[in-house]
Amino acid sequence: MRGCRTAARRLLAPGAALAALLVLGCLGLYGWIVTPTSAPYTPAPAPTPTPLAASGQVVFEDGAPAPGVTVAGTFRGTAAGLRVTRTDAEGRFSLALPGPGTVAVLSAFARPPREAVDQSRDDLRFVVPPLCDLELTVRVDPQATAPRLIAGLPEGPDLEPLAGARIRMLPQIQQILPEGPEEELPGGQTDAEGLWRAEGVPCDRLPLELTAEGWASPALWSLRLDGEPAWTAILAPAALLDGVVQDTDGAPLSGALIAIDGGEGAFALTDREGRYARWVVPTGVKAVTASAEGYLEERRPLTLAPDSAGATLDFALAPLNEVTVYCAGLPGESCDGVSPLFCTRPLVMIGEQCGFLEPITCRCPGEGAVVRGGGKAVQVAPDQREVWLDFTRDGGITGTLVGADGAPAEGCVVAAVRAPTALLEDAGRGLILERNTLCDDEGGAFTLQGLIEGTWRLELRGDGKRRILPEVDVRPGQLTDVGAVRLDGGGRIDGVVLDGLTGEPMRDVPVALGLDGDPLLSMPVHGDRSDDEGRFGFEGLEPDDYRVFALTDPFSEQAVPLSEGAEVALVLEIGDNRSLAEAGLTLYTGGAGELIIGAVTEDSPASALGLQEGDVVLGVEFMGMDAATLHPRLGRALLSRYGGPGMTLVVDRGGRQVVVDL
Repeated sequence: MRGCRTAARRLLAPGAALAALLVLGCLGLYGWIVTPTSAPYTPAPAPTPTPLAASGQVVFEDGAPAPGVTVAGTFRGTAAGLRVTRTDAEGRFSLALPGPGTVAVLSAFARPPREAVDQSRDDLRFVVPPLCDLELTVRVDPQATAPRLIAGLPEGPDLEPLAGARIRMLPQIQQILPEGPEEELPGGQTDAEGLWRAEGVPCDRLPLELTAEGWASPALWSLRLDGEPAWTAILAPAALLDGVVQDTDGAPLSGALIAIDGGEGAFALTDREGRYARWVVPTGVKAVTASAEGYLEERRPLTLAPDSAGATLDFALAPLNEVTVYCAGLPGESCDGVSPLFCTRPLVMIGEQCGFLEPITCRCPGEGAVVRGGGKAVQVAPDQREVWLDFTRDGGITGTLVGADGAPAEGCVVAAVRAPTALLEDAGRGLILERNTLCDDEGGAFTLQGLIEGTWRLELRGDGKRRILPEVDVRPGQLTDVGAVRLDGGGRIDGVVLDGLTGEPMRDVPVALGLDGDPLLSMPVHGDRSDDEGRFGFEGLEPDDYRVFALTDPFSEQAVPLSEGAEVALVLEIGDNRSLAEAGLTLYTGGAGELIIGAVTEDSPASALGLQEGDVVLGVEFMGMDAATLHPRLGRALLSRYGGPGMTLVVDRGGRQVVVDL
């Protein structure tokens, strides 16, 4: 509103009528975007906590038990009531909590599967992705200018192993449970050979932190094992960043997160006295940011000389207005499963995401904040500590998920994804991604409540399979029953992604599946990435007309009509080589993924331009901009769609750069 008032004052001179219209327009926009809701009632005072028992089982996606997985229970999101255990050989666990709280699986990933418990439960069930074993070898290179991570063991000169290097889960886990017993979480120290072994860690996006005094380590915050259990971290000489983080009253802040921008993805956490220390490569450090739960973060620019011994930076963080959010009309009035929740300024749709442990809290900016989530929004007064989002008049989806034998599906998870059918349908509602829930273990039944009116896409998982219902209509105050959904039903689309320039398979290409006739592609029905052989697949699809395309090249789109239970195979080609054929040259991919010029036709335009077989393509420039520097695949896509004029190739010829104008 402040910006609107300022603009109105500037327009008073040209005409009061125009200014009045602008003010009315701003008021209308403000009301449309904020869409405030009122608390449905004043909740009763919280009762005295009653101790409870929480037990259950952790399983993999195929329903097999997951042994040795770390499970933690918190008492209303605080560490005071923290309990930690590990699953037994059958994947079972048991925890005694001092009161209602949250049970979370910590061994899975940085944002763990979790469930709020308000009373004793013996039927908790969590599904985790596949787990792998890891052997991490740590070595040091005194001549290195930056740390690096390689798969397997290094080749070439011997590097000294480093004993005593410390390894633990990424700080996000520690922030969730800052007072947790660290020995219960995956971590430890390297042995005399510089080796650290771990069993049962995530195969994909493994969140680890590696620290060693005097050495900078590579970023391990999202390690993908890709079937390779052995990895080597090579450390480089480092400078020390340290300091103290306090609040504005001078009290130390324990568990504050220190992020070093430009420091090879370096992080640090403060101890009980608010102190932190982190070894980083001095060159490249740009800034240091301190953040803590319940406080405004602070960012400090920093530049270090190559021979610098380091720097000491102290922070004093100002407190935030921390607001607890409840969702009226949802089970237990809990907002668990409403994703995402934000607290922002009135005219800002997306901001810092709220927490995810019950009770859910938001870190709100000062005066005029708005909590948003699930298509709802409520204003927050400066001294308000609790707000309600009202879902009492919305609709929902119910049904049953069954396996191939008609029995309830193992590890059943249901997610509803918002799918607006018009450009501005969700304008003013904020970002609505998904709502999720677990099925009833006994009968496979599920119910998702508090869904706004409109079209939703339902994704159902269980027994290691998936079904997609692309269009489910939801009406206010009604439950839409999708009936019994069988996991062995639905059609399938299998494909392979090929490089149109070379005809070779392309790995790690994001591929989307959308509905034909949805010009907005408001939310893809499905998404996948091509594997090492360029293959991808979508299963459990309802009969409909679909379109498949690579997100890196919208021109690759292919229409795919799918009948009941049909299986369709297709080839998705990224670009083509028509412009290359006209120019009289071919391309192929080298061992490092680089484009290399193959045979050049005699007396062709390519030959006349001076291109030679064996030239390595370093850059693809168009209108003075190197497309390859923006994204490695953008240059390839441009080269495959447009061969000139106005395009320039920069090639390497025996160590010498040659510029060729097409």
